[in-house]
Amino acid sequence: MNLQKFSRDKKGFTLIEVLAYGAILSLVLVLVVNGFIQLSAVFVRARNIRIVNEAGVLAMERIGREVRRSKTVDVGAGYVSLAVPPTYTEMVKKDKPIAYWNFEEDGGSLIDQIGGAHGTIFDSGGQISRKQLGVVGKSYKFNSNYGRAVLSSSALSLASQTQGAIEAIVRVDGNDGTVSGVYPIIANTLGPANQKLLAGLKMNNALQYSPALYRGGTLDNPGPTTGLAQQKGIFVHLVFDYTASPVGNVVCINGVCQTAATDGDNAGWLSGATAAGANYLTIGAETNAAGTPQSLGFKGWIDELAVYGPNNKPPQSRWTEHYNAAFGGDVDPVSTTITVAQDVPISISRDANVDILTSYDATIGDVAITLLTDGASPTPKPIGVRITFSVTAGSGKTEVTHKFTSAFMLRNPSP
Repeated sequence: MNLQKFSRDKKGFTLIEVLAYGAILSLVLVLVVNGFIQLSAVFVRARNIRIVNEAGVLAMERIGREVRRSKTVDVGAGYVSLAVPPTYTEMVKKDKPIAYWNFEEDGGSLIDQIGGAHGTIFDSGGQISRKQLGVVGKSYKFNSNYGRAVLSSSALSLASQTQGAIEAIVRVDGNDGTVSGVYPIIANTLGPANQKLLAGLKMNNALQYSPALYRGGTLDNPGPTTGLAQQKGIFVHLVFDYTASPVGNVVCINGVCQTAATDGDNAGWLSGATAAGANYLTIGAETNAAGTPQSLGFKGWIDELAVYGPNNKPPQSRWTEHYNAAFGGDVDPVSTTITVAQDVPISISRDANVDILTSYDATIGDVAITLLTDGASPTPKPIGVRITFSVTAGSGKTEVTHKFTSAFMLRNPSP
Protein backbone atom coordinates (compact mmCIF):
# COMPACT_ATOMS: atom_id res chain seq x y z
CA MET A 1 0.00 0.00 0.00
CA ASN A 2 2.76 2.46 0.90
CA LEU A 3 4.80 1.54 -2.21
CA GLN A 4 1.84 2.20 -4.48
CA LYS A 5 1.28 5.60 -2.86
CA PHE A 6 4.96 6.52 -3.25
CA SER A 7 4.83 5.55 -6.92
CA ARG A 8 1.75 7.69 -7.53
CA ASP A 9 3.30 10.76 -5.77
CA LYS A 10 6.57 10.68 -7.84
CA LYS A 11 5.17 10.12 -11.29
CA GLY A 12 6.74 13.50 -12.66
CA PHE A 13 5.47 16.89 -13.98
CA THR A 14 2.07 17.27 -15.44
CA LEU A 15 1.66 18.86 -18.86
CA ILE A 16 0.28 22.01 -17.26
CA GLU A 17 3.34 22.30 -15.02
CA VAL A 18 5.70 21.84 -17.96
CA LEU A 19 3.92 24.55 -19.92
CA ALA A 20 3.92 26.90 -16.95
CA TYR A 21 7.63 26.41 -16.25
CA GLY A 22 8.44 26.81 -19.94
CA ALA A 23 6.51 30.05 -20.11
CA ILE A 24 8.34 31.40 -17.06
CA LEU A 25 11.73 30.41 -18.49
CA SER A 26 10.86 32.00 -21.84
CA LEU A 27 9.80 35.20 -20.12
CA VAL A 28 13.04 35.32 -18.13
CA LEU A 29 15.03 34.68 -21.29
CA VAL A 30 13.19 37.45 -23.15
CA LEU A 31 13.82 39.83 -20.29
CA VAL A 32 17.53 38.96 -20.20
CA VAL A 33 17.97 39.33 -23.97
CA ASN A 34 15.97 42.56 -24.03
CA GLY A 35 17.98 43.90 -21.13
CA PHE A 36 21.21 43.04 -22.94
CA ILE A 37 19.96 44.75 -26.11
CA GLN A 38 18.92 47.82 -24.15
CA LEU A 39 22.24 47.91 -22.32
CA SER A 40 24.14 47.60 -25.61
CA ALA A 41 22.08 50.42 -27.06
CA VAL A 42 22.90 52.56 -24.03
CA PHE A 43 26.61 51.93 -24.54
CA VAL A 44 26.37 52.68 -28.29
CA ARG A 45 24.41 55.85 -27.62
CA ALA A 46 26.90 56.93 -24.97
CA ARG A 47 29.70 56.35 -27.48
CA ASN A 48 27.85 58.41 -30.08
CA ILE A 49 27.33 61.22 -27.58
CA ARG A 50 31.08 61.29 -26.98
CA ILE A 51 31.82 61.25 -30.72
CA VAL A 52 29.38 64.08 -31.39
CA ASN A 53 30.69 66.25 -28.57
CA GLU A 54 34.34 65.70 -29.46
CA ALA A 55 33.76 66.25 -33.19
CA GLY A 56 31.69 69.37 -32.63
CA VAL A 57 34.15 70.96 -30.23
CA LEU A 58 37.13 70.09 -32.45
CA ALA A 59 35.38 71.46 -35.53
CA MET A 60 34.69 74.75 -33.76
CA GLU A 61 38.22 74.90 -32.41
CA ARG A 62 39.81 74.31 -35.82
CA ILE A 63 37.64 76.93 -37.53
CA GLY A 64 38.02 79.41 -34.67
CA ARG A 65 41.80 79.07 -34.69
CA GLU A 66 41.95 80.15 -38.33
CA VAL A 67 39.43 82.98 -37.86
CA ARG A 68 41.23 84.45 -34.85
CA ARG A 69 44.51 84.56 -36.78
CA SER A 70 42.91 86.42 -39.66
CA LYS A 71 42.91 90.15 -40.39
CA THR A 72 39.82 90.10 -42.61
CA VAL A 73 36.84 87.78 -42.98
CA ASP A 74 34.05 87.19 -45.47
CA VAL A 75 31.49 84.39 -45.63
CA GLY A 76 29.43 82.38 -48.08
CA ALA A 77 27.41 79.18 -48.21
CA GLY A 78 29.53 76.76 -46.21
CA TYR A 79 32.81 78.64 -46.37
CA VAL A 80 34.75 81.41 -44.65
CA SER A 81 37.20 83.54 -46.64
CA LEU A 82 40.12 84.79 -44.57
CA ALA A 83 43.35 86.73 -44.90
CA VAL A 84 45.62 84.91 -42.46
CA PRO A 85 49.21 85.92 -41.63
CA PRO A 86 51.45 82.86 -42.08
CA THR A 87 53.24 81.42 -39.06
CA TYR A 88 57.03 81.53 -38.85
CA THR A 89 57.28 77.81 -39.63
CA GLU A 90 54.98 78.15 -42.64
CA MET A 91 57.03 81.08 -43.91
CA VAL A 92 60.38 79.31 -43.53
CA LYS A 93 59.17 76.15 -45.27
CA LYS A 94 57.66 78.20 -48.10
CA ASP A 95 61.10 79.67 -48.75
CA LYS A 96 62.44 76.10 -49.21
CA PRO A 97 65.60 75.98 -47.10
CA ILE A 98 68.05 73.15 -47.66
CA ALA A 99 67.64 72.19 -44.02
CA TYR A 100 65.47 73.37 -41.13
CA TRP A 101 65.64 72.29 -37.49
CA ASN A 102 62.97 73.50 -35.05
CA PHE A 103 64.26 71.73 -31.89
CA GLU A 104 60.83 70.38 -30.92
CA GLU A 105 62.02 66.83 -30.13
CA ASP A 106 61.77 65.57 -26.56
CA GLY A 107 64.42 62.89 -27.22
CA GLY A 108 66.26 60.98 -29.93
CA SER A 109 67.78 62.67 -32.98
CA LEU A 110 67.49 66.31 -33.92
CA ILE A 111 65.20 66.03 -36.95
CA ASP A 112 65.64 68.06 -40.11
CA GLN A 113 62.10 69.17 -40.98
CA ILE A 114 62.99 69.42 -44.67
CA GLY A 115 64.48 65.92 -44.81
CA GLY A 116 67.93 64.48 -45.26
CA ALA A 117 70.35 65.24 -42.44
CA HIS A 118 69.28 64.33 -38.92
CA GLY A 119 71.47 65.45 -36.07
CA THR A 120 73.09 62.85 -33.84
CA ILE A 121 73.00 64.20 -30.29
CA PHE A 122 76.18 64.01 -28.23
CA ASP A 123 75.52 65.08 -24.68
CA SER A 124 78.34 64.33 -22.26
CA GLY A 125 77.30 65.15 -18.71
CA GLY A 126 73.82 66.41 -19.51
CA GLN A 127 74.86 69.59 -21.28
CA ILE A 128 71.71 69.75 -23.44
CA SER A 129 68.29 70.42 -21.92
CA ARG A 130 65.35 69.73 -24.21
CA LYS A 131 61.70 70.81 -24.01
CA GLN A 132 62.75 74.35 -23.17
CA LEU A 133 60.42 77.28 -23.86
CA GLY A 134 61.23 79.06 -27.11
CA VAL A 135 59.77 81.81 -29.28
CA VAL A 136 58.42 79.30 -31.82
CA GLY A 137 57.46 76.23 -29.81
CA LYS A 138 60.25 74.46 -27.95
CA SER A 139 64.02 74.95 -27.92
CA TYR A 140 67.22 73.22 -26.79
CA LYS A 141 69.47 74.73 -24.15
CA PHE A 142 73.18 74.11 -24.78
CA ASN A 143 75.56 74.57 -21.89
CA SER A 144 79.05 73.76 -23.19
CA ASN A 145 81.11 72.38 -26.07
CA TYR A 146 80.27 68.82 -24.93
CA GLY A 147 76.59 69.19 -25.85
CA ARG A 148 76.15 69.24 -29.62
CA ALA A 149 74.31 67.85 -32.64
CA VAL A 150 76.59 66.46 -35.36
CA LEU A 151 75.23 66.49 -38.93
CA SER A 152 76.48 65.26 -42.28
CA SER A 153 77.23 68.17 -44.59
CA SER A 154 77.19 65.85 -47.60
CA ALA A 155 73.55 65.07 -46.90
CA LEU A 156 72.82 68.81 -47.14
CA SER A 157 74.47 69.05 -50.57
CA LEU A 158 76.32 72.19 -49.53
CA ALA A 159 79.80 71.45 -50.86
CA SER A 160 81.04 73.85 -53.57
CA GLN A 161 78.09 76.22 -53.09
CA THR A 162 79.39 79.77 -53.09
CA GLN A 163 76.57 81.62 -51.39
CA GLY A 164 73.69 81.03 -49.03
CA ALA A 165 72.21 82.06 -45.72
CA ILE A 166 71.89 80.83 -42.15
CA GLU A 167 68.85 81.87 -40.11
CA ALA A 168 68.47 81.26 -36.38
CA ILE A 169 66.47 82.24 -33.32
CA VAL A 170 68.75 82.10 -30.30
CA ARG A 171 69.15 83.39 -26.77
CA VAL A 172 72.49 83.75 -25.02
CA ASP A 173 72.57 82.79 -21.36
CA GLY A 174 72.76 86.14 -19.59
CA ASN A 175 74.14 84.67 -16.38
CA ASP A 176 77.24 82.87 -17.65
CA GLY A 177 79.54 85.87 -17.08
CA THR A 178 81.53 85.28 -20.29
CA VAL A 179 83.29 88.45 -21.42
CA SER A 180 85.05 87.14 -24.55
CA GLY A 181 85.13 84.20 -26.92
CA VAL A 182 82.85 82.77 -29.59
CA TYR A 183 79.60 80.80 -29.29
CA PRO A 184 79.08 78.66 -32.43
CA ILE A 185 75.49 78.23 -33.59
CA ILE A 186 76.46 76.08 -36.57
CA ALA A 187 80.09 75.31 -37.36
CA ASN A 188 82.21 73.51 -39.88
CA THR A 189 85.86 73.93 -38.99
CA LEU A 190 87.33 70.99 -40.91
CA GLY A 191 89.10 70.58 -44.20
CA PRO A 192 91.05 73.13 -46.22
CA ALA A 193 91.26 76.64 -44.84
CA ASN A 194 88.96 78.09 -47.50
CA GLN A 195 86.21 75.65 -46.55
CA LYS A 196 85.95 76.54 -42.86
CA LEU A 197 82.89 78.34 -41.58
CA LEU A 198 81.39 79.26 -38.25
CA ALA A 199 78.16 81.20 -37.82
CA GLY A 200 77.91 82.28 -34.23
CA LEU A 201 78.18 85.03 -31.65
CA LYS A 202 81.25 86.92 -30.49
CA MET A 203 81.11 87.92 -26.83
CA ASN A 204 81.89 91.62 -26.36
CA ASN A 205 81.62 91.70 -22.58
CA ALA A 206 79.54 90.19 -19.77
CA LEU A 207 76.35 91.87 -21.06
CA GLN A 208 76.57 92.02 -24.86
CA TYR A 209 77.53 90.04 -27.94
CA SER A 210 77.67 90.58 -31.71
CA PRO A 211 76.71 88.22 -34.55
CA ALA A 212 79.79 86.89 -36.32
CA LEU A 213 80.28 84.91 -39.52
CA TYR A 214 83.77 83.43 -39.76
CA ARG A 215 84.83 82.10 -43.17
CA GLY A 216 88.13 80.70 -44.30
CA GLY A 217 91.39 80.93 -42.41
CA THR A 218 91.33 79.69 -38.85
CA LEU A 219 89.33 80.71 -35.82
CA ASP A 220 92.49 82.18 -34.35
CA ASN A 221 92.48 84.60 -37.28
CA PRO A 222 88.74 85.09 -37.80
CA GLY A 223 87.07 86.39 -40.88
CA PRO A 224 84.53 89.22 -40.90
CA THR A 225 82.45 90.15 -37.89
CA THR A 226 79.79 92.76 -37.40
CA GLY A 227 79.30 95.42 -34.76
CA LEU A 228 75.57 94.82 -34.24
CA ALA A 229 75.74 94.57 -30.46
CA GLN A 230 72.90 92.75 -28.70
CA GLN A 231 71.99 92.29 -25.05
CA LYS A 232 72.29 88.85 -23.52
CA GLY A 233 69.38 87.04 -21.90
CA ILE A 234 66.69 87.59 -24.58
CA PHE A 235 65.73 85.70 -27.74
CA VAL A 236 66.77 87.32 -31.02
CA HIS A 237 66.31 86.53 -34.71
CA LEU A 238 69.62 86.33 -36.61
CA VAL A 239 70.47 85.96 -40.28
CA PHE A 240 73.92 85.45 -41.80
CA ASP A 241 73.50 86.16 -45.52
CA TYR A 242 76.56 85.37 -47.64
CA THR A 243 76.65 86.57 -51.24
CA ALA A 244 79.36 85.59 -53.68
CA SER A 245 78.98 88.56 -56.03
CA PRO A 246 79.54 91.17 -54.86
CA VAL A 247 81.54 89.25 -52.31
CA GLY A 248 80.45 90.12 -48.80
CA ASN A 249 78.16 89.42 -45.88
CA VAL A 250 74.88 90.87 -44.70
CA VAL A 251 74.02 90.25 -41.05
CA CYS A 252 70.46 90.86 -39.79
CA ILE A 253 69.34 91.01 -36.19
CA ASN A 254 65.63 91.31 -35.37
CA GLY A 255 64.85 92.32 -38.93
CA VAL A 256 67.48 95.08 -39.17
CA CYS A 257 70.23 94.27 -41.69
CA GLN A 258 73.63 95.77 -42.35
CA THR A 259 76.57 94.89 -44.53
CA ALA A 260 79.46 93.37 -42.61
CA ALA A 261 83.12 93.38 -43.57
CA THR A 262 83.84 91.78 -46.92
CA ASP A 263 85.39 88.36 -47.29
CA GLY A 264 87.28 87.48 -50.43
CA ASP A 265 86.89 83.75 -49.87
CA ASN A 266 83.96 82.42 -51.90
CA ALA A 267 84.94 78.76 -52.19
CA GLY A 268 82.74 75.92 -50.96
CA TRP A 269 80.29 77.66 -48.67
CA LEU A 270 79.61 75.01 -46.07
CA SER A 271 81.76 72.13 -47.22
CA GLY A 272 83.61 70.18 -44.58
CA ALA A 273 85.44 67.41 -46.44
CA THR A 274 88.56 66.15 -44.69
CA ALA A 275 91.41 64.10 -46.06
CA ALA A 276 89.67 61.02 -44.70
CA GLY A 277 86.46 61.96 -46.50
CA ALA A 278 84.48 62.58 -43.32
CA ASN A 279 82.01 65.44 -43.12
CA TYR A 280 81.14 67.23 -39.92
CA LEU A 281 78.66 70.05 -39.63
CA THR A 282 77.92 70.70 -35.98
CA ILE A 283 75.17 72.60 -34.16
CA GLY A 284 76.11 74.11 -30.82
CA ALA A 285 79.84 73.34 -30.81
CA GLU A 286 83.08 73.14 -32.75
CA THR A 287 84.58 69.70 -33.47
CA ASN A 288 87.79 68.35 -34.95
CA ALA A 289 88.26 65.80 -37.74
CA ALA A 290 87.39 62.97 -35.37
CA GLY A 291 84.18 64.67 -34.27
CA THR A 292 85.66 65.46 -30.86
CA PRO A 293 84.47 68.77 -29.33
CA GLN A 294 87.02 71.55 -29.21
CA SER A 295 87.12 74.67 -27.08
CA LEU A 296 84.10 76.48 -28.53
CA GLY A 297 80.56 75.68 -27.38
CA PHE A 298 77.23 77.50 -27.35
CA LYS A 299 75.82 78.61 -24.00
CA GLY A 300 72.15 79.40 -24.28
CA TRP A 301 69.05 78.43 -26.22
CA ILE A 302 68.70 77.57 -29.91
CA ASP A 303 65.06 77.69 -30.99
CA GLU A 304 65.09 77.60 -34.81
CA LEU A 305 67.85 77.06 -37.37
CA ALA A 306 67.56 77.06 -41.17
CA VAL A 307 70.15 76.82 -43.94
CA TYR A 308 69.49 78.21 -47.45
CA GLY A 309 71.42 77.51 -50.64
CA PRO A 310 72.08 79.84 -53.57
CA ASN A 311 69.04 78.79 -55.57
CA ASN A 312 66.50 79.60 -52.90
CA LYS A 313 68.09 82.26 -50.71
CA PRO A 314 65.29 84.73 -49.89
CA PRO A 315 65.78 88.42 -50.73
CA GLN A 316 66.99 90.61 -47.89
CA SER A 317 63.53 92.13 -47.33
CA ARG A 318 62.19 88.67 -46.53
CA TRP A 319 64.27 88.42 -43.36
CA THR A 320 62.24 91.20 -41.77
CA GLU A 321 59.04 89.29 -42.55
CA HIS A 322 60.49 86.16 -40.94
CA TYR A 323 61.33 88.14 -37.81
CA ASN A 324 57.84 89.65 -37.65
CA ALA A 325 56.23 86.23 -38.07
CA ALA A 326 58.24 84.82 -35.16
CA PHE A 327 57.91 87.75 -32.78
CA GLY A 328 54.34 88.89 -33.48
CA GLY A 329 55.02 91.77 -35.85
CA ASP A 330 53.01 92.80 -38.90
CA VAL A 331 53.09 90.15 -41.65
CA ASP A 332 51.30 90.37 -44.98
CA PRO A 333 48.34 87.98 -44.78
CA VAL A 334 47.71 85.21 -47.27
CA SER A 335 44.21 84.64 -48.63
CA THR A 336 42.71 81.34 -47.58
CA THR A 337 39.29 79.70 -47.59
CA ILE A 338 37.90 77.47 -44.87
CA THR A 339 35.32 75.10 -46.38
CA VAL A 340 32.83 73.12 -44.28
CA ALA A 341 31.41 70.18 -46.25
CA GLN A 342 27.66 69.60 -45.69
CA ASP A 343 25.83 66.33 -44.95
CA VAL A 344 28.90 64.12 -45.30
CA PRO A 345 31.42 62.76 -42.81
CA ILE A 346 32.94 65.85 -41.21
CA SER A 347 35.42 67.48 -43.56
CA ILE A 348 36.83 70.92 -42.90
CA SER A 349 39.65 72.05 -45.16
CA ARG A 350 41.78 75.10 -45.90
CA ASP A 351 42.17 76.05 -49.56
CA ALA A 352 40.47 72.77 -50.49
CA ASN A 353 43.66 70.75 -50.02
CA VAL A 354 44.74 71.04 -46.38
CA ASP A 355 42.58 69.01 -44.02
CA ILE A 356 41.84 70.88 -40.81
CA LEU A 357 39.58 68.15 -39.45
CA THR A 358 38.29 64.87 -40.89
CA SER A 359 35.95 62.50 -39.04
CA TYR A 360 34.34 59.43 -40.57
CA ASP A 361 32.28 58.69 -37.44
CA ALA A 362 30.18 61.86 -37.48
CA THR A 363 28.30 63.91 -40.05
CA ILE A 364 28.00 67.68 -40.09
CA GLY A 365 24.88 69.44 -41.33
CA ASP A 366 22.65 72.52 -41.00
CA VAL A 367 25.69 74.73 -41.56
CA ALA A 368 25.00 78.44 -41.16
CA ILE A 369 27.79 81.03 -41.27
CA THR A 370 27.02 84.66 -40.46
CA LEU A 371 29.31 87.67 -40.79
CA LEU A 372 29.65 89.90 -37.73
CA THR A 373 30.35 93.61 -38.24
CA ASP A 374 30.92 96.66 -36.07
CA GLY A 375 27.70 98.25 -37.36
CA ALA A 376 29.49 101.41 -38.45
CA SER A 377 27.82 103.59 -41.05
CA PRO A 378 27.93 103.80 -44.00
CA THR A 379 30.27 100.81 -44.39
CA PRO A 380 30.24 98.27 -41.55
CA LYS A 381 33.62 96.64 -40.97
CA PRO A 382 33.80 92.84 -40.59
CA ILE A 383 35.04 91.94 -37.13
CA GLY A 384 34.14 88.27 -36.77
CA VAL A 385 31.92 85.38 -37.73
CA ARG A 386 29.16 83.31 -36.10
CA ILE A 387 29.07 79.64 -37.05
CA THR A 388 26.24 77.17 -36.39
CA PHE A 389 26.06 73.52 -37.37
CA SER A 390 24.73 70.18 -36.17
CA VAL A 391 26.77 67.03 -35.70
CA THR A 392 25.21 63.55 -35.98
CA ALA A 393 26.58 60.12 -35.11
CA GLY A 394 24.81 56.75 -35.27
CA SER A 395 21.41 55.85 -36.73
CA GLY A 396 18.00 54.68 -35.60
CA LYS A 397 17.52 54.46 -31.85
CA THR A 398 21.22 55.12 -31.18
CA GLU A 399 21.40 58.27 -33.32
CA VAL A 400 22.63 61.35 -31.51
CA THR A 401 22.46 64.89 -32.90
CA HIS A 402 23.76 67.99 -31.14
CA LYS A 403 23.74 71.56 -32.35
CA PHE A 404 26.76 73.79 -31.91
CA THR A 405 27.07 77.55 -32.26
CA SER A 406 29.88 79.94 -31.50
CA ALA A 407 31.14 83.39 -32.46
CA PHE A 408 34.78 84.14 -33.22
CA MET A 409 36.24 87.63 -33.34
CA LEU A 410 39.24 88.68 -35.37
CA ARG A 411 42.18 89.23 -33.03
CA ASN A 412 43.74 92.03 -35.09
CA PRO A 413 41.24 93.18 -37.75
CA SER A 414 42.49 95.33 -40.58
CA PRO A 415 41.68 99.03 -40.11
